[in-house]
Amino acid sequence: MGQMDLQILLLLFYWQGRKPRIKYATLQLAKESGGMSHSCLRNYYYAAQIAPVLYRCNDTYTAKWKELESSLSNQFPIQAVIADRGLMCSLEKMGNPWLAHTLQVWQKVINICEIHRMLRMFSWFAYDSDFIPNRHDSRFKAWTMNGLTTFLSLTQRNTVHSFEVLQDKHGLERNDFHRYLQSRSYIEHECKLSDFSDVESEFYHILKHAMTTTLSNSISKLYTALSHANNTVFLHWFGSFLETEITFSKL
Repeated sequence: MGQMDLQILLLLFYWQGRKPRIKYATLQLAKESGGMSHSCLRNYYYAAQIAPVLYRCNDTYTAKWKELESSLSNQFPIQAVIADRGLMCSLEKMGNPWLAHTLQVWQKVINICEIHRMLRMFSWFAYDSDFIPNRHDSRFKAWTMNGLTTFLSLTQRNTVHSFEVLQDKHGLERNDFHRYLQSRSYIEHECKLSDFSDVESEFYHILKHAMTTTLSNSISKLYTALSHANNTVFLHWFGSFLETEITFSKL
């Protein structure tokens, strides 16, 4: 039985055979957003499909499926794929149907939730398709051997570490200073940590936590984030309909 079949059964149960008076998408909104918090099967499906993304973030998490996926490419680490559309396309072309499907659903979630900018923090600067300095400078790959991988690893509490701190903690050399400036400039101009939306912030904290800890209730956390994204999209649409952006708390 498919997702649409289950949705039809739910609608028949809700309305007891009568003509629906409220759109199903409206019923799925949170109560504070004018809905009834009914379950969204699509979001549950998406959450279940992209849960492996969280385990790819964590270097300490081990599993046979992760070993198999990691062996698919010797050009870049599997963890670098989740934040880079170019690397995703490279893996999809390798023909692994399970991995390709997960990445396709993940890309849908990225588009629906509009978290492209936030994901740049989780991109590996040595392999990032949009980070121009790494195309002709292999020294960035050497940084990964000392624990510096993502742009996020260069920061703490939404602030880029000083070069001196990175020298002490990760053994950067004096001739790495210009690379540090290139990386810092990219974070400040492309990521803008202090300007994340509520949805971006929620996914940011989920992914950041997943990098260091195996998440419990990962599907539930992802489902909640997806539901909040749907609420935000509805509020923006309703606000534009009234030619002003509003929240239900102001009504």
